[in-house]
Amino acid sequence: MEKGTLGELYLNRSVTKHIRKHNKDLICGGAVSSDCALFSVAEGNMASSEGWGATPLIAWVKAMNNLYAVGAKPVGVRIQMMLPCQVEESDIKIFMQEFNSMADGEDLQIMGGHTQVSDAYTVPTFFVSVLGRLMDYIPRPKAVTAGDKIIMTKWAGILGNDILVEKKQERLKKTLPESYVKGGFFGRESYQIKEESMAAIALDDKVCYMHDISAGGVYSGLWQLGARLGKGVRIDHYKIPIKQETIEFSQAFDINPYMLDGTGALLIVAKQGDVVLQSLGEKNIPATIIGEITQEKDRVVVLGEGREKRFLAPAKGDEIYKVVSIY
Repeated sequence: MEKGTLGELYLNRSVTKHIRKHNKDLICGGAVSSDCALFSVAEGNMASSEGWGATPLIAWVKAMNNLYAVGAKPVGVRIQMMLPCQVEESDIKIFMQEFNSMADGEDLQIMGGHTQVSDAYTVPTFFVSVLGRLMDYIPRPKAVTAGDKIIMTKWAGILGNDILVEKKQERLKKTLPESYVKGGFFGRESYQIKEESMAAIALDDKVCYMHDISAGGVYSGLWQLGARLGKGVRIDHYKIPIKQETIEFSQAFDINPYMLDGTGALLIVAKQGDVVLQSLGEKNIPATIIGEITQEKDRVVVLGEGREKRFLAPAKGDEIYKVVSIY
């Protein structure tokens, strides 16, 4: 493929031709010579977020999860594909098929984007920007007070776990049974937080704030949560939900599963933790109260009967990069 912005012939044939229209509010979307999408919106507050990854799926869920964590409903996305020169037109069509499949699943409009081919890229890299409309729920970080409960949905290290299984399966099978390795795969349906975030915002007066876990894992997510709220957190390490398979997969590579990409899990700060937990349980959403907000600034994880403390710090990357270079 030639370097530079994807040529008009390829762009029309393999990208814009495949963008389906879902949203009647779109005035002008993805097309040759159309460098800006025009969108008509009703009164209300809007939100936007971004995500990136080496696959369309990862870029997509990271962007969507950021939006769902503030209680917004996505209405449109823009997609950037940064591609190496070795890419074939057939590859681009496959990328667009996946993006379209995810957009169809959300009844969501692809508003446009940009496709660039350059030898600056050694592997395909994708960026997703999503625009959303805030629902009735509005995050209330200033309403958070000491004693509010911290709830975590699903499990630690979901995406990182699956990257290990996908990319390092043969290495894992040297020490673990093949059935155990394959059975420890969460699957793409676990990566999105839409269901739990929608359930949480329905309890508006009881939920003050939400934050999706992503790169750096649950430890990083907890640090970021405390930093955003300007308060401390106190977490019981043994209440953090994690699959035994994730622990063993991480041990095989000598990495910390609590600092492994946790895309797919959500942190919820609630005034009435038990009520929120019960509501999530009624919808079959796995959730656990793992700690609480404190007035002190320290972000602490308490371990063991001796109540040994680990003080959290800003993440320095993600443990997955000790095993794979990009994902």
